[in-house]
Amino acid sequence: MFYYQIYDNDFFQSTKPSEKPLSQIDPNFQLHSDIRAEKREEYDMLRRNKEAELDGVRREREERHKYEENLEIQKMRKEAVHKAQPVRHYKTVEIQRAEKPVTIPNSPKFAYEERKRRKIQEEEEVEVRDEESRPSLNDTFDI
Repeated sequence: MFYYQIYDNDFFQSTKPSEKPLSQIDPNFQLHSDIRAEKREEYDMLRRNKEAELDGVRREREERHKYEENLEIQKMRKEAVHKAQPVRHYKTVEIQRAEKPVTIPNSPKFAYEERKRRKIQEEEEVEVRDEESRPSLNDTFDI
């Protein structure tokens, strides 16, 4: 374990007064840190002014943008309202009789009839072939 010892305050104080005279400081003497602090203060002030100016410009721009948006919304709402259109009046149309003769309707020639006729013919041919190929009763019995 680590132990530490507490000393009296008298231990750290010197017992002899200094023999040197106190040093005199030049009245024009300035520390560099003081000069730097002054310059920094000026810089901070300029920077705050510039930021405030930019912030004001940004705020103006935002306000203008909001105002323009509101105007646009009002315009869109105004345009969205339905307004009745008046009935337009045109010149009357005069219907004249056609000089061409009326078209006589002609039904299309689908292949229904022809297909039907072909089918009937094929059936008749099949029947004829069947009759020819079928033996007759006379052929089966010798008479």
